[in-house]
Amino acid sequence: ILDLPVVVSSPNESYDVYHEGLVIRGSEILTYVGGGTVAIPGEVTDAAGQEYQVLEIGTHAFEGCSQLAGVSFPEYLNQIGSGAFEGCSSLTRAVYQGNIPTVAPDAFLGLHPTFKHYTLGQSVPGGYPAEFYESYVDGLVLGNNEVLTYVGGGTVSIPAYYNPDPRSPGWQEPVHFIKDDA
Repeated sequence: ILDLPVVVSSPNESYDVYHEGLVIRGSEILTYVGGGTVAIPGEVTDAAGQEYQVLEIGTHAFEGCSQLAGVSFPEYLNQIGSGAFEGCSSLTRAVYQGNIPTVAPDAFLGLHPTFKHYTLGQSVPGGYPAEFYESYVDGLVLGNNEVLTYVGGGTVSIPAYYNPDPRSPGWQEPVHFIKDDA
């Protein structure tokens, strides 16, 4: 993915950081320019060296991104705004790496029919199916000794073992399968 400069047409719209297709102001993602899958970073740094923790997906930030197939959210995301992923007709998966943020009732509308949330055992509002997972490693979502899905770009190495319980360091389970629809 190329980091090309973004020209914002409205004189009232400004942003602090452009990071792998994400246009960010302060702690809020304003929009996304890209497709495929995106891992929302937990922190970004602007050109002046100011660090920002990404806490919010703004209203309509990803709306109409018809090429977006998957998204993963950082551990400390607080809010997903109204219409944030509306009309993302190729979006099949959203992976939560921590607690479920406050999600606007219309944040996920008009998605691919197979769309599913992947969480660490928590339910997500909105009526879409959820699948619980045990471990997230470099974009791989692992659970029940199999790769459930992948949210990343490029080549991936499937580990032979993973830790299904981060509270128990050193515990390793083998990866037996890659799920058919992963």
